[in-house]
Formats: sequence, C-alpha cells, structure tokens
Amino acid sequence: METYCIPIKHVNCYLVKINDFYVAIDAGWPGYIREYREALKTYNVKPEAIKYLLVTHFHPDHAGMVENIKKFGTAFILFEHQAPYIRVMENMLRNDRSYLPLDMNSNIMLRIDEAEAFFKENNIPAQAIKTPGHSDDSISVVFHDGTAFIGDLYSPALVMESDDKSKQSWNDLKLKGAKAIYPAHGNAYIWTCR
Repeated sequence: METYCIPIKHVNCYLVKINDFYVAIDAGWPGYIREYREALKTYNVKPEAIKYLLVTHFHPDHAGMVENIKKFGTAFILFEHQAPYIRVMENMLRNDRSYLPLDMNSNIMLRIDEAEAFFKENNIPAQAIKTPGHSDDSISVVFHDGTAFIGDLYSPALVMESDDKSKQSWNDLKLKGAKAIYPAHGNAYIWTCR
C-alpha cells in the first residue's frame, strides 16, 4: 500500500493506492484544485484513478473541494452522522466564490456500521470509525496494516484529562490496530499504544 500526502495550505490531504485505484482522504480548502492537480502530476496519479473520497470531518480545510474532486469521476462516501454538519460548513463558506456547494444527490451515503462491508465489497482493506474529539462528525480510516488517517483528532499527548471523547476515540483506534498515524496537520508518526 502506497500513501501520498497532498499539502493544501496547512492541511494534509492523502491518497492511498490500492491495486489499480486510489482512495482520497480529505479534500482541502476551496479554491485550491489547481494545486491539488499539480500534486497529482508530481505523483504520476491520473485524477480519474481516484475512485473514492472520504472526509474526516466537515470543516472548510478538509471538505472544501469535495465537489471539485467528484468531477474527476470520484465517488464521495458520506456518512449519515456527518451530513448535518455540511450546512454548518457551507454557512461558513457562503461568501467564498471558489466553493462549490455539495450536491447531496450524488454521493454514496452510508451509516458508519456499514463501512466495513462496503469497503470489503469494493476491495478497500480498511474500516472507518467515529472518532469524535475535535468535532462530533469526525471519523478515522484505519487500514488493515495499521495505517490510520485521523483528521484533526488531538494526539494522545495533547488530550486533556477531561476530554473523554478524544480518550475514547484513541481507545477505539487502539482496538482497530492503528499504528502509523497520519494526521491532517503535522507529520506522520508511529503510535506506541499505552
């Protein structure tokens, strides 16, 4: 499995190569599709090879170019618990002319408990789990080799004692076998569970 980082301003978007296609994780800020395409060229990735897109949560720096990436022919996987957060994000972006509003009729809508079966059926060796802490709509994608894409979940060293949601999210990641952690901000690291 190959992983590529596409930095858009201060956020890391990722591509994971699976056999002959890619899964994109997070879509970056609106208005940066040219930079996204340039990064694809750097990695010799044809846009149409990106088969699926997921976002870790609906903040503008993670979901701002969903519609742009869908135009590559990419299927967007939207989890039901994330859907109410789209309107909140779009209200933040209402004056941003570079933002394309999310077409709610052209997505793959799943409950989070349906993700594992969907991924298995589509040859994606991963699972998606809810990982609230940074935001209640947050998810993480954990591949079978222990590679985990966590969005903005606070690193274990930064989780405050009273932050039960983040502590539970890290416990859930541990149970799913997360080892190599790919955050949306900062460098990837190996997590030694304690």
